[in-house]
Amino acid sequence: MYRFSKTIMLAAALILVISVGSAWSITKVPARVSVIDISGGYSLITGNYGGFRSNSWNEWFGIGGSNPSVTGSDIYSPTFHFGLSYGQLRNNHLFYSVGFRYTKIGLEDSTIVPFSPSPGIIYLEQSGLNLNLYDIDFNINYYQSNVAVTGWSPYVGLGMRTGFQVLSAEGRDPVTGLEWASESELKFALALNLGIDVKLTSAASNRSHFVLSSANSFDFLGSGNRPRYLNLGLALKYYFRP
Repeated sequence: MYRFSKTIMLAAALILVISVGSAWSITKVPARVSVIDISGGYSLITGNYGGFRSNSWNEWFGIGGSNPSVTGSDIYSPTFHFGLSYGQLRNNHLFYSVGFRYTKIGLEDSTIVPFSPSPGIIYLEQSGLNLNLYDIDFNINYYQSNVAVTGWSPYVGLGMRTGFQVLSAEGRDPVTGLEWASESELKFALALNLGIDVKLTSAASNRSHFVLSSANSFDFLGSGNRPRYLNLGLALKYYFRP
């Protein structure tokens, strides 16, 4: 009888282990999911910039020791951006990505900067100036949950953009008579990321799905006088696992 009871107990334990293992294998989420996304949107200029514009396209200086602050909207105009990236969602929460990002830098037709003793100065933009940002975009975001399981998930994170601010110019400065020369400078920016992913469709095998994302970011720091933007955009993401 003892041996019979022991056999029953061992069998029950084995069935329990198999059942729990089967349930876990059905409900568990892979530790790593790959993501490809295409994004784009509208960029609003933010921040203040110190000094006065010199004859060079990207330099600022003070006059008579003064170095007043001008707002970004006095210099730059709203513009657009788009990008392409690859990333991985790990352990349902941490998302890492690297990609390419392009931003067209819009310039105002004129800038009025007050200083003493004169009430103001106007800098006219030379037609033919073409400013662009070409960045490598790194992001680390934290997701509340895996969108493949919950259907939607908000996220927050940090982004770093490092690349070249490129001036392509044709023409002559109307004030100095000097010709504009094309040039480029290495710039970087740090951004706060904020958005939400919403699952659109899933493959029959449930190994891949498409996601529409609200992809927003705020550039809170930038090198030199690199324009800083509040970026409002959308991204189409493809989640998949091998």
